Amino acid sequence: MMLPEHRSAIRKHRIKMQEQVKPEFDAQQIEEWGHLLREAYEYRLMISVTAYGIYGNEVHMGRIDQLNLLERSLKLVHPQEVVWISLDDILHVALHSKPTE
Repeated sequence: MMLPEHRSAIRKHRIKMQEQVKPEFDAQQIEEWGHLLREAYEYRLMISVTAYGIYGNEVHMGRIDQLNLLERSLKLVHPQEVVWISLDDILHVALHSKPTE
């Protein structure tokens, strides 16, 4: 038999064990993502953005509707979802359509 306090402590410990640490990126990688985000915003290109989550990363696809540099966030719009992503949480950016030249 376990006390409720012990059961709660075990549950909290298991949740804590599932947390992941946010990776650090060098300035060159961050600059490359900045170029991709600006290009995607300017030409209304479809992109995918992988965002850090403490219990698991999230991948979102869509077009950038708003890019707010003061609040360091972007609004990604897709027919099924609209999501705001912090620029500080970005782990990966990939273009899915290239501009026609």
